[in-house]
Amino acid sequence: MTKQLWLIDDKDSGELSIDAVKAFIQELDEANIEVRVNILSNGGDIDFGNAIYDAVKAHPYLVTGVVYGAAASAGSYILQACDVRIMMPSASLMIHHGTLKLNGEPLQVIEQAKKWKVDHFKFLNAYANRMKQSDKYSEASLAKVRAQLYKKLQQFGDWRLTAGEALEEGLIDSIWE
Repeated sequence: MTKQLWLIDDKDSGELSIDAVKAFIQELDEANIEVRVNILSNGGDIDFGNAIYDAVKAHPYLVTGVVYGAAASAGSYILQACDVRIMMPSASLMIHHGTLKLNGEPLQVIEQAKKWKVDHFKFLNAYANRMKQSDKYSEASLAKVRAQLYKKLQQFGDWRLTAGEALEEGLIDSIWE
């Protein structure tokens, strides 16, 4: 038996909301069985993404992520936490450096930039670790995979991939048939 959970953006903001994050983590915590996470998300706040990523990684049972439509930004990052990653044939995946919004006093801005750098390294590692498991990158060092990923992000800014491209890059395990 598998419990299905949906990770969908808030209809007003177009991003993951705090209420959606809390509800998702609560449902995941209460699921004492395998879980299928259905993702349709443009992403949102990296702290929300980190919270869901960590909750998915900590789930003691198999977690399968299935992308419908799009998994962008934090949505694609969360997908990497799933044990099995699947995309619908017409779905897309988007990875980017994220958005850094700075405000406040100069020291606060410096601290915000430092936090972004830590988060950025964490999500680059999450993608690179999963990419390294693919045939394309299995012989490369993690540092080389991370450098290749960084190069793609510098080249494209928002690196958008079809299901086929995501499979080739090792960012998913299969395409739904």
